[in-house]
Amino acid sequence: MSMRWIELSEQITNRPATRLYHSFCASDGFLFSFGGLKDTSTGGLNEADFLPELRILKAPARVKWPPRGDAAGFIDVFDWDVLQLSNGNLSTDNVLNLPLTLCTGIFPCYLALDGLHSGHLKRERAGTVFCSANLGCSGVSIRNVQTNCEQNVLSDVPVFEMSGAALELIGSRFSSCAGSSTSTIIQAYEGASVNLAGCHFENISSRASGGVVSIDGGQASIADTTFVNCSSTLGGGALSITVFRCFGKNILYSSGAWIGSSRFANCSSGGPGGAVQISTDSSASSGERIEVNISNSTFEGCVSADSCGGGGGS
Repeated sequence: MSMRWIELSEQITNRPATRLYHSFCASDGFLFSFGGLKDTSTGGLNEADFLPELRILKAPARVKWPPRGDAAGFIDVFDWDVLQLSNGNLSTDNVLNLPLTLCTGIFPCYLALDGLHSGHLKRERAGTVFCSANLGCSGVSIRNVQTNCEQNVLSDVPVFEMSGAALELIGSRFSSCAGSSTSTIIQAYEGASVNLAGCHFENISSRASGGVVSIDGGQASIADTTFVNCSSTLGGGALSITVFRCFGKNILYSSGAWIGSSRFANCSSGGPGGAVQISTDSSASSGERIEVNISNSTFEGCVSADSCGGGGGS
């Protein structure tokens, strides 16, 4: 439960009718709503104004991460629940080993995961979380999770793929991950937003652009975060920022990033930007725009094979 109001998506169907004078109570992990009157502002009452229905809703709860990441374990996970990792660094239950396409099938439309400061998650090759606003997914929140990938295994999907939705990573660590065709940890595009606070990324590599994060037509806020020994083949050893042009809809998504109190150490790239790559169409008529603000941050030992620089390039 929280005191924060959230506007419901218009895509939500089967919503209870607005009412007044109804009964509402909580018991044994469920919420019960019974009866009530329809809006009677038009004056007068008749039998059709009464709502003799019982609505039962599972109350927000902390739910254990499904053993071995079994998809069937998500059937009782709702948008308002918080998934929780099993205790212990070597727990074999804490595994992300399959694609989780949120807001489809049995998967929730909002995913919250809390490691409680000691939770370790093992990411296997096919493990990915895909959240698309077009499917109704609203966002992903990860707190205090330490993620390790299979060593010497290239994955062709990022850990998080966000399309028009919000990703929040707080106090989390990622290490020893490698990607082949996308940014290794986060791929955000088509108006997506990424918020990183107090995170640490180490020994992350990608054969594409953006070793850790790729922003294509989205916004990023990065604070108190460290990138160590992160690399990419095409550009942006840690971070790549470009615009996103949807030709089918004739829509241009501009990009932006705010980076504060963060550290980039020993990052490298085979293209522009040993640590950060900023790329846009050079023609003024394109309308492409990227705004980047970097403050109180350091770049140490970052190198680029391109002439555009070790710290940043465009």
